[in-house]
Amino acid sequence: MNKLNPLIYCLVGIALGAGVMIAWNARGVAPKSGPSNRQSTEPPKSPPTGEQVMLYKLNDVADGAIETAPIREGSISETLVVNGRVAPDANRVAKVGSMMPGRVARLLATVGQRVRAGETLGLIDSVDVGKAQAAYQEAKSRDALAEAELRNTQKIAGAGMFTQKPVDEVQRERAQVASELATMRVAHEQEASTAEAEVKSAESALGRAEAARKLAQAELARRRALVAAGTVQYKPLEDAQREMAEARAVLITGESTLIASESNAKRAERLQQLGTATQREVEVARAAHAEAKATVARAKARAEIAQQALQRELKVFDQKIYATRETESAEAELNKAARDAQEKQAALEQSRRRLQLAQSSQKKAALTQMENRLAALDAMLARETDLAKQNLLGQRAVYEKAAAVARAKIELQAAVNALHLIKVSPSANGAVGIPLVSPIAGVVSERLAQIGQTVDATTTVFTVLDTSRLWIELDLYEKDVTKVSLGQSLRVFNPSAPQWTKEAKVIHVGSSVDAQNRTVTVRAEIAGEASLKPGMFVKAEIVIGAARAGLIVPREAVADEPTGKCVYIEWPDNQGWERHLVIVLASDERQALIKGPAAGEKVATKGLGLVQAAVKTQITSGGGSTTAHTHEH
Repeated sequence: MNKLNPLIYCLVGIALGAGVMIAWNARGVAPKSGPSNRQSTEPPKSPPTGEQVMLYKLNDVADGAIETAPIREGSISETLVVNGRVAPDANRVAKVGSMMPGRVARLLATVGQRVRAGETLGLIDSVDVGKAQAAYQEAKSRDALAEAELRNTQKIAGAGMFTQKPVDEVQRERAQVASELATMRVAHEQEASTAEAEVKSAESALGRAEAARKLAQAELARRRALVAAGTVQYKPLEDAQREMAEARAVLITGESTLIASESNAKRAERLQQLGTATQREVEVARAAHAEAKATVARAKARAEIAQQALQRELKVFDQKIYATRETESAEAELNKAARDAQEKQAALEQSRRRLQLAQSSQKKAALTQMENRLAALDAMLARETDLAKQNLLGQRAVYEKAAAVARAKIELQAAVNALHLIKVSPSANGAVGIPLVSPIAGVVSERLAQIGQTVDATTTVFTVLDTSRLWIELDLYEKDVTKVSLGQSLRVFNPSAPQWTKEAKVIHVGSSVDAQNRTVTVRAEIAGEASLKPGMFVKAEIVIGAARAGLIVPREAVADEPTGKCVYIEWPDNQGWERHLVIVLASDERQALIKGPAAGEKVATKGLGLVQAAVKTQITSGGGSTTAHTHEH
């Protein structure tokens, strides 16, 4: 109606009002005071957004097919609803496999089964278990042998049967260390002296480069002064002037020769007519004349070219382009000299660093370490000599055997640990099965192998999920990322189960934007329960604004129609329905904040499609009444 002119608008309003009264009288029902009789006391605003459509009670609808809810006063916070998916907590996922290659012998757990921490999920047959057990038996034998040798050495030492051990080995080692120390000292001194020489050479090169830079700077200043004084000599102009002069001289000479050759040719022709000259003489004179013509043509062409070059160079000279080139050339030389000076400065710094390294504490520490080693060998040599004099080598042999026993016990413990790592007991002789043990309590989500399948250390046989905590992964558009922060609470709900809802907390906000979808991944943590399954799609509602007060209706009560958003209000005693255009100020997944009707009125929520269809039928058939109203919005 908004597009009709005022006259047509008024006529249609009168006709509709008359239709309402006729319809009521035909039904035998007097109009009651209700939502359709309310009029605004204020003048209508432009454009009018109010619209009411009344229809009679829907007698052919089953009880409970249409439900209502009251319009109430309340508030709605601005929210952001984002699609998401349930994902397992990556910190609560265990991949169970074999530590050694083998073949699956038994599978004791199935997908969906809840298992305890330490529970065996399967067995792997592996020849490496036999190798580990053999290594354990070998280490056990070495341990027993080392203990036997220790007992034997103790007996021999107790009988005094050990002779003095020569100290030659210590002396040879000392001589070798002393030679290495001398070589290191010489190398250190040479490195330091070489570095010092490089520093001096680099300093000299830097001085020359600085001198060259200063000369280039002075030359630039000189050329700028010449340019400013206008005394720059322009050699190309001088060359062009000289070429022009030479071309003109050649042209004058050629023209003189041409005149003379022409005169000679005419003279030869006259003499031939008189019979005193031969045909050959005439032809020679004519050829000389032709050559003179060609020479003059070439001279003219050269003069024209020289004239053009002279004019071009005069133009260049007048524009002072050459002077600029002179200055730019000097600037380029200065820049080159400056770069060379920088390179020499860098080379000097590098030489100084090499000198510092040659004189560093690390080099001195290496020398000190070698000197300390030599001193230690001197002390060892003295001790070994004293031991030989005191005949104490037997006791030292006992100590060495005791150390061998200690090493054998360490190797034995390492073999035991290797068996424990693959969950095999050292006492299980002949056992070749590796148990697959769950490290956490949870639910088996994957069984990725079959009995008889070959596996290795990279093969995952079972995946166990601890579903006590789960992740909700959301894809936020980059424009909304700043509205979410770590620790922020959000409400998670399942569209297929409207009554289910649960709180979650943001634990991660992605640091990059997906190039294709322009979204950022936001992760929230939620307590697990049976209704939440990894891979399930959910929605999350995030509060991003302050609450706004007004009239609240269930979101399903707001219908989208060609005329706009509207609600259907029930008349008292279920006499009929009234359609109201409304303005939706804010909404979330459950409710909407509207402007239009009054609080306390009941709106259709369930069976809204039946009401809409009945309204459409009433309007089409003319069985209902329609009046236009203006409401304050």
